Amino acid sequence: MRVIDLNCHAGGFLLGLKQAGFEPVFASGNPLACKVAELNFSIPTMDVVGVPSDKIPHADLIVASGVSLDRNEFLRISLGIRPRAMAIEFQGRDEPFLIRGYYSYLESLAPSDFGLPMRARRTMMVAFREDVRKRFLTFQFPDPTRQGAKLGEIEISAVTKEPASLTMGQASLDRMSSEAARRRQAGMGFSFKVLGKEDQCPSLSRYHKDGSEAIVDFGNGPRRLSTMEVGKIMGFPEDWNVPGPSTNAYRLLGRSVCPPVAKALGGEIDMWLSDKLSGIS
Repeated sequence: MRVIDLNCHAGGFLLGLKQAGFEPVFASGNPLACKVAELNFSIPTMDVVGVPSDKIPHADLIVASGVSLDRNEFLRISLGIRPRAMAIEFQGRDEPFLIRGYYSYLESLAPSDFGLPMRARRTMMVAFREDVRKRFLTFQFPDPTRQGAKLGEIEISAVTKEPASLTMGQASLDRMSSEAARRRQAGMGFSFKVLGKEDQCPSLSRYHKDGSEAIVDFGNGPRRLSTMEVGKIMGFPEDWNVPGPSTNAYRLLGRSVCPPVAKALGGEIDMWLSDKLSGIS
């Protein structure tokens, strides 16, 4: 079954769905996100804003990450193509929305339930076209596959020495600690904690700003995570190609869907679309 991603970031949604048996055929996003899709999937890409839906490859499944998603454009294209199913991951303050002619299901999924050392929950919405709906059945989101992974399990074989630019001096740590205290008093969010090998990290969707969500100390002093480590924490392979400056790599990776979550979800969507649910259709 064919799948397209209308807000692909680092391609995690497509990677997981490919591992679940789907065929990625198209991706959209900003220029760097499109480049990631071209390099890793060898598929056509473009910014779809204003593009007629009949100029975009059709697919059984359309997916997107909710971060910076243009809902009007997503609905315009999706309802023009009318795939059998859609899936959107919402992060932070993103809110799910209704899709005319589709039945939607919502669930909160945590990467830590799928073998990753990251505990940030994100809301996943899966919507099936009315004629694909199965009477008397409710779509079942994937059960946890492995829980309890820790940061110490992330081994980066290709990196033997961390760049000096990742090292955190005491002045930087003090500044982050003071800013966290100030924002807590003001009722504002600002995550800051030095994490060890036995910890799990929070969401990395804002890691490109200053890295305060996950400062790590694995025995050699506090430092920021490398872009490769961020990718590994989220379930990307070490050889995943994310070109461009590190700030953009952090942004694309941190905002992406975690591939193991997408793979587990894709397995359930495939069962639904392929009528593998105990022979019921």
